[in-house]
Amino acid sequence: GTVVAMEACSGAHHWARRCQEFGLQPRLMAAQLVKPYRKSQRSKNDRNDAEAIATAARQGNMRFVPIKTVDQQARLSWHRVREGYKAESLAIGNRLRGLLAEFGIVMGKSDKALRRVLADLDAHTALPAQFKALIRSVDAHWTQ
Repeated sequence: GTVVAMEACSGAHHWARRCQEFGLQPRLMAAQLVKPYRKSQRSKNDRNDAEAIATAARQGNMRFVPIKTVDQQARLSWHRVREGYKAESLAIGNRLRGLLAEFGIVMGKSDKALRRVLADLDAHTALPAQFKALIRSVDAHWTQ
């Protein structure tokens, strides 16, 4: 059958499944395994990419990426979103700590320590009202 080689990037699993529907044999390869076959590392364009993909696909030792089912992709999407929320929460907590430190309010690295400071924000009378409003807004986003 006809082989269709692609880099395993965004949308590749969808297109691989579509190829299978038409009786084609899709082969997905990790981009980092295709990169060494690109003639010029500086001039990345469709022509060079296509040539590198075709060359890489013909290598006897190429490791192909298994094509994910729709259900597998859906499960991975949940994991990606969850990991993204965790990273975002960490970044917002660090941002709050950094902003507060600019005004001399320093606390431990735990969320609990930050929560204590945020709960007692009104006790810091030297802080400008606009700054407190900003901190409360960021905190509201953090606790969503």
